[in-house]
Amino acid sequence: MSSGFKSFELEFVNAKSLNEYYIFSFKKPKGLVYKEGQYGIFKHISKKVIGSNSRAFSFVSTVDDKDFRIATRIIDNPSDFKKQLKNLKINEKITVEGPYGDFILDGTKHAVFIAGGIGITPIISILNSLKSHSFNNDLSLIYSEANKDYPFGDELKLVNNLKIDFVSGIADTVFSIEKNIKKYNNSAVYYMAGSPGFITGLNELLIKNGIKSENIIYDEFFGY
Repeated sequence: MSSGFKSFELEFVNAKSLNEYYIFSFKKPKGLVYKEGQYGIFKHISKKVIGSNSRAFSFVSTVDDKDFRIATRIIDNPSDFKKQLKNLKINEKITVEGPYGDFILDGTKHAVFIAGGIGITPIISILNSLKSHSFNNDLSLIYSEANKDYPFGDELKLVNNLKIDFVSGIADTVFSIEKNIKKYNNSAVYYMAGSPGFITGLNELLIKNGIKSENIIYDEFFGY
């Protein structure tokens, strides 16, 4: 049965590593219309994959970028899907189905982004889009990385008027979130992206501190 979403072929251009993180660039397919913060379902079409041959990845590229980019974390003993992704040759193709997701910027309120590890990927596309589009409210990012590596950190520093807290560990993350709650309360939308445990714990923190559910948007990352 069809999902109702279109599938597009992506032609591989190159890959760049940022320690444990990899950015994969493809030629942008004609007809793929999406918004920053959304994601797609990716499949190999020229390689045999042991296990699941589909993975969800957020779009790292903005709609105005020349190339189409995704990023993921690849550590020791990755899935065969990710092994094959690392072994893509120039001009080799995979497919993407989508776009999916409602992790999209609300331009009417202040924005507080909370990224846990690989959860930075949908957020980077949203924030990069603001380099060429105006945003008339406050922008804050709480970027939590256990190993203090912060891929995309230099890129994020180029976003106009973005206040960034680079944190490591739950105590620093909670402190930074509570600081933003005191400043904005429900005049901001809180965008969280990370593992299910990261999202569950911080969602409870926001609700406990009086943030309304309609002002919380999250994107859960499974299997990373």
